[in-house]
Order: sequence, then C-alpha cells, then structure tokens
Amino acid sequence: MDGLLHVILSVGWLQEVYDQNFLAMVDQLPFADVNAVLRGSVTQEEVRVQYSSNKEFENLAKRLEIMSDLRVRVSLLFNFGA
Repeated sequence: MDGLLHVILSVGWLQEVYDQNFLAMVDQLPFADVNAVLRGSVTQEEVRVQYSSNKEFENLAKRLEIMSDLRVRVSLLFNFGA
C-alpha cells in the first residue's frame, strides 16, 4: 500500500507542477476577441479568450466547437500553428 500512496502523491505533485507551468504560459499570451478568432483575423499562433462566468464559457466553447467541460475551464488556449 505504501507504494500506491507514493505513486498517488507523485502524480498529484506532477499535476500541480504542470498546472503552474501551464497557467504561467497562458498568462503571457495575448488576449483575443472570440469574434476575431472565428473570423480568422488573429495573427498570433496562440491567444487566450477571456470569459467571466460558467454560462459565458459554455457559449464560447459551443461557438468555437471545443470541449465545454467546466472542470477544465481554466483558460481557452488556441494554437493556430498546428
């Protein structure tokens, strides 16, 4: 059982480090209006779209045809270079 606990704690630590790095990366991205994203007039390869409520997030996700799972709604990150 000790080995399992160690693995669980390691995965939790790894997730925390990943989350911190991901949020730091997202914080440095330029903002983009969702309409500009949909029009294709965004020139950056990666941007972020800001929202202020769960309902607004769900609407953005639907318009952008991305997953609308509220558990992962940290930020909408778009990579146009892929």
